[in-house]
Amino acid sequence: MTNAAPVITTFTTSTAPTAAGANTTATVSFSDVGSADTHAALVSWGDGSSSTVNAGLATQASASHAYAVPGFYTVSVTVTDDDGASASATSTTTSIVYAATAGWLQAKGSLPGSSNNNGNGKTATQFDLDARYVSGTVPTGAFSLSVGATGLEVRGTTMEYLVVEGSKATLRGAGTLADGTAVSWLVSGIDGKLGPNTTDDRIRIRIVNSATGATVYDTQPGAADLAAPTSVLSTGKVDIHK
Repeated sequence: MTNAAPVITTFTTSTAPTAAGANTTATVSFSDVGSADTHAALVSWGDGSSSTVNAGLATQASASHAYAVPGFYTVSVTVTDDDGASASATSTTTSIVYAATAGWLQAKGSLPGSSNNNGNGKTATQFDLDARYVSGTVPTGAFSLSVGATGLEVRGTTMEYLVVEGSKATLRGAGTLADGTAVSWLVSGIDGKLGPNTTDDRIRIRIVNSATGATVYDTQPGAADLAAPTSVLSTGKVDIHK
């Protein structure tokens, strides 16, 4: 009789941002027509490390891990039965790891084309932000965006996380448009003086309608949220303070 492979039904990882050094958890559930089979789950954490959990006859396994370095990690799992058949899955959510001591972000300036004036005295695109961990598990600060050519005004109201990785910082939060529409926003910036791949300060700003998921504004349309920022500033600077 041919041995049937296990079937992974769910694989979940922690969705909340986690501090470096604190445990995050991954849980896999699976089924197997071979009711007498025992199973082992190998969780690969995306940072080069892995954990093996012997589930025995159970159909669920959980593992915990503490990341040493802030960043964004893709977690995967392989479940193998005692006859060698296996199934694999990758988490649909990215594990977000921050470190309050990694640095804080300050950026203010304008984007290309902002020398044009729309007649109301405002330049085309200006941004201003400040974010840092003072205490607790969420950053504090301020964020604003003004696209004078279209009249778009965004004001940040809350921040979710700030992840500093070398010369790159990624900040996510929520806010409102001038008409009260709720939005989420993502800002990633590169501090050119920290190198190593560029000497230019660069930024990416994305605004999304919270209710519909529609993109309201994006300096890199179609790019993944974690893509490296590519827009070179016309004026101003991006500073990651270590």
